[in-house]
Amino acid sequence: MKSDTQKSAEFWEQPEQVKRFSERTPDHRLAELIKKFHSPERKKILDVGCAGGRNTIFLLERSFDVWAVDNSGAMIRETRRRARPYLADKTAEHIRVGQMQDLSFFKNGFFDLIVALGILHLAKNENEFVTVLAELERILKVKGLLLVSNFSRGHAPKGVTPIKVRNSKYVFSGFDGGNLCLLTEKQLDKEFYKKGLEPAEKTYRVKKESEEGKRVTVNALYKKVKGLNDEGQNR
Repeated sequence: MKSDTQKSAEFWEQPEQVKRFSERTPDHRLAELIKKFHSPERKKILDVGCAGGRNTIFLLERSFDVWAVDNSGAMIRETRRRARPYLADKTAEHIRVGQMQDLSFFKNGFFDLIVALGILHLAKNENEFVTVLAELERILKVKGLLLVSNFSRGHAPKGVTPIKVRNSKYVFSGFDGGNLCLLTEKQLDKEFYKKGLEPAEKTYRVKKESEEGKRVTVNALYKKVKGLNDEGQNR
């Protein structure tokens, strides 16, 4: 019998899923945020969990220096295909397979903006979630921004109420792909604050209901205010 992790990995490799995610429109919050950026060619942006490249390509089209990571080989191949007209021989370097909890191929304080939309909640447990946040903080510049969208408590896409894992603060079971880290607005702010990132705007929750169930998301924008791990600082 296949584990939840194996089932989840296979899901992201399916051609129909690659097509579905690659055809999605760019995130509207990201579209508004980048209007504030001047000299886009000088701004390094990382798209974590890029899937089929909807946000990666949107940013490349606007001349940003874009990098992208996803743990699905199929998703990366599609994103590379779409990115090649913009990146040419740099495509393989900029668009790569990788795990969000290990971004060691990036230097400390490398990025001006990190886009982490619909990805952090996939951490298997609280330790992994905290490890991911530490990695994102490490590679983000001081005063850099981190755009986040994370499933929150009450999220029940198939109408089945998830169950909080015993002795955990925010890990819930009952999902097809395994456990999810579902944080409230306060919990998300608190975890990022521990890593030296503070809200750049008010963190808020969005709830959408359908015939099948509920989709509950916390949206946030954080700013790095403490250089805990940048070159020459505390390491």
